Amino acid sequence: MTHTDHLQGQYSDSLLSLVKGKALYEGDSKTAFQEIAEAAAGTLNVERASIWMFAGDQTKIQCVDLFEKSKSWHSEGAELKAVDYPAYFAAMDQDHAIDAHDAHLDPRTSAFSQSYLRPLGITSMLDAPIRFGHTIIGVICLEHIGPARHWSSEEIIYAGSLANLVSHAIEARKRKIAEQALRESEQRFRDFAESSSDWMWEMDEHLRFTFMSDNIRSIGMNPEDLYGKTRRDIIGDQSNDQKVREHLQTLDDHLPFRDFEFLRVLEGREPVWTRTSGIPVYDQDNNFKGYRGTAINITDRKELEAARDAAMVEAERANQAKSEFLATMSHEFRTPLNAILGFSDMMRGQYFGPLGSDNYRDYANDIHHSGNLMLALVNDVLDIAAIEAGKRSLANEHINIKALLANCIKSIEQAAVTAGITVTSDVPDNLPTLYADKRSVTQILLNLLSNAVKFTRTNGTVTASAEFADGTFTIQVSDTGIGIPPDKLPTITQPFTQSHPDPHRSQTGTGLGLSIVASLVDLHQGTFAIESAVNKGTTVTVVLSSQDTTAG
Repeated sequence: MTHTDHLQGQYSDSLLSLVKGKALYEGDSKTAFQEIAEAAAGTLNVERASIWMFAGDQTKIQCVDLFEKSKSWHSEGAELKAVDYPAYFAAMDQDHAIDAHDAHLDPRTSAFSQSYLRPLGITSMLDAPIRFGHTIIGVICLEHIGPARHWSSEEIIYAGSLANLVSHAIEARKRKIAEQALRESEQRFRDFAESSSDWMWEMDEHLRFTFMSDNIRSIGMNPEDLYGKTRRDIIGDQSNDQKVREHLQTLDDHLPFRDFEFLRVLEGREPVWTRTSGIPVYDQDNNFKGYRGTAINITDRKELEAARDAAMVEAERANQAKSEFLATMSHEFRTPLNAILGFSDMMRGQYFGPLGSDNYRDYANDIHHSGNLMLALVNDVLDIAAIEAGKRSLANEHINIKALLANCIKSIEQAAVTAGITVTSDVPDNLPTLYADKRSVTQILLNLLSNAVKFTRTNGTVTASAEFADGTFTIQVSDTGIGIPPDKLPTITQPFTQSHPDPHRSQTGTGLGLSIVASLVDLHQGTFAIESAVNKGTTVTVVLSSQDTTAG
């Protein structure tokens, strides 16, 4: 065996020993670097073996391991900058080994002579580039102390092989980091899946389920039983359901979907309502790979919604029955009331002779007054009942608002004068006619004016106004009365609600006035608003649309 053959055997044994080491392929780059540096120093019999890696923008290299054989000692952290050693960095960029027989004179390494080589006694250098793919990422540096040394081709090849092992160690380290990140990501996914009330699922490109998190067991299903099945298999025969057909088409079209709700019919168990959302998944070549999504059991919510809907239907039925009852009773009340009013009016007029005592006339007046109050109540109740029962129809016609408002003011004028209240109106002469139900508009105006007078103190004022703009009429009634407390405003239009429910108050009324106004405005598809401040007054605004307008 020749000397060269002997050396090549040593080099092969060294490389084989490194390849068998766990550190190289398990991602322990620090240990792998140390083993490579020690093998290089021992096999080539050099004092120093180091591994350097480019940092950042390739303008400097940093030592990740330096082994000094005589001390059997490892260190790291030194740094070389391209700006200080341009010839050396330019040589590294040539992508081949730097075999400097006399490192002090070699133009590639001579810049190290005074500051580095002479102080350490280094005479010769052999540096092999470390490649990752087609990119140079570092260098393995072998430094000889003693007489100048000529590097053989076998030694240069061996140094290059060591550089390749460094590259493998770096690749293994990156793979280990990626695998760890993948494991952590998978663990996070599992943690989220297990802690959520939802369950996660995945489909392949054939829309077959390939993954289902364990939370689906909460509805009595095993994930394994679903693998290989499609949504069609799970839903079963629901082809008559339009939403199901649309969802299945969405899956076929590979489109995202959100909050699809469907009924699972499980053998031996109660049906389960499920809500699911999903997004299509594509690879880097835009090939469809399947779906990922989440689902949740919404059976409880569906049952609550069904109970709520049933309660609403029952409430509507009860409300309808109440309205019909009130309407019937109101009609029944009118007959005896009309008799009471008629007979009391005859007694007041003494049509069949004098009553005698003045007390009888007073009693007759009281009966007539109370009968009128009762009739007003019955009429209000009848109106509310008719509106709520949907029996109040509208007979639209052209209405002269200025004239109608004047008539309404005249109707409440005596009550206002008696209470010491001034009532004024502000309506332009050229206001168009309002196309609406005259009876309803009259009720709206009378109720608003009566309410304003009723709740305004002596020496107060009530102002009514109307204007037309952009196809709508705005009618306002303002007063300087007692106002409405803020906590009463939200419910002031509910039937039988009054702003000041004081049993000792002097104002009378049913609490239906504003409720009737609001209902009639709503029947006309208008808007109704109240602004009020206690002890300052109230302004009620009614806005009615009038598509058919004619100058009044």
